[in-house]
Amino acid sequence: MGSIVRIVGVGLVLLGALAATLLRMAPAWALAAYLILGLVSFAVYGFDKRAARRGDWRVTEASLHGIDMIGGIAGGLFAQVVFRHKTRKEGFAIVTALIGSVHIAALWSLALGLWCLPSILFVD
Repeated sequence: MGSIVRIVGVGLVLLGALAATLLRMAPAWALAAYLILGLVSFAVYGFDKRAARRGDWRVTEASLHGIDMIGGIAGGLFAQVVFRHKTRKEGFAIVTALIGSVHIAALWSLALGLWCLPSILFVD
């Protein structure tokens, strides 16, 4: 997965979250959650890259994927480009691509009205 593909993925995730929110297909807090979790993911990738260079304690790949899975995928993808971290590990890249694809598909299917979230998630 190249840098351009990762950047496109970041854009599709964030635009999907924005579109779903603006079209009121997702609650307002959903976009904020993607942005906050993206920042957290970016910081954790940066921490891990720094630790790798120093030979210090590392963040597990499962933890990086976990943060991406719960909504930090845009930050994780962006961090991979900025820090050039975890970009050569084919297995890691495949799992990241799957996580990104699921988020993109879910957000855009929400934005296009192909499915709806339960009303309990929407706080007035």
